[in-house]
Amino acid sequence: NVISIWSDTVKVQQHFNDIGLRIRNLSLTAFTFIIATLGYIIKENISFRFGNIEIKAITIISFIGALIIWCFLFMDKYWYHKFLIGASNQASKIENKWNKILPELNLSNSISKESTFNKFYINFNSNKRFYFFYYPLILVLIMFGLTSIFFNSNITEKDEYKKLLIRHNKLTESKLNSAKIID
Repeated sequence: NVISIWSDTVKVQQHFNDIGLRIRNLSLTAFTFIIATLGYIIKENISFRFGNIEIKAITIISFIGALIIWCFLFMDKYWYHKFLIGASNQASKIENKWNKILPELNLSNSISKESTFNKFYINFNSNKRFYFFYYPLILVLIMFGLTSIFFNSNITEKDEYKKLLIRHNKLTESKLNSAKIID
């Protein structure tokens, strides 16, 4: 009966761990989609006009993208991870109570012990690892947004300038060729 209760608790633990991995997978998919969207916006030089104010779409989408990734972080860390910790704590209670009689009941305690590691004098537990996963994604999007505010990347204007130069060179060349024919 104890093994059945412990087994069900471990299954709940696995369930919330699986949900956490799915959330991280979806956040990477969303991040990839947002980056691709930003690339398209840069290529097409899309902007929005609100009255006399023109705002680049890359600025808006970058900050919305950072907010979306932060929502994934919130859901993962402050929602489902809490459920996982609760299931882990319950499994540990069962293991601590019964491991003298059934020493094989030690999975949650073993996972908890092995999942924490120290690097550069920092204790990397499951709560701190969220920052290493989500913050770089959020930082990249914020950097896109901030650089788009301060730097102008009118690709279409540059392309138009190049087309004008090519057209000018062809016209100049054409005039020179017609002048040679008259001579």
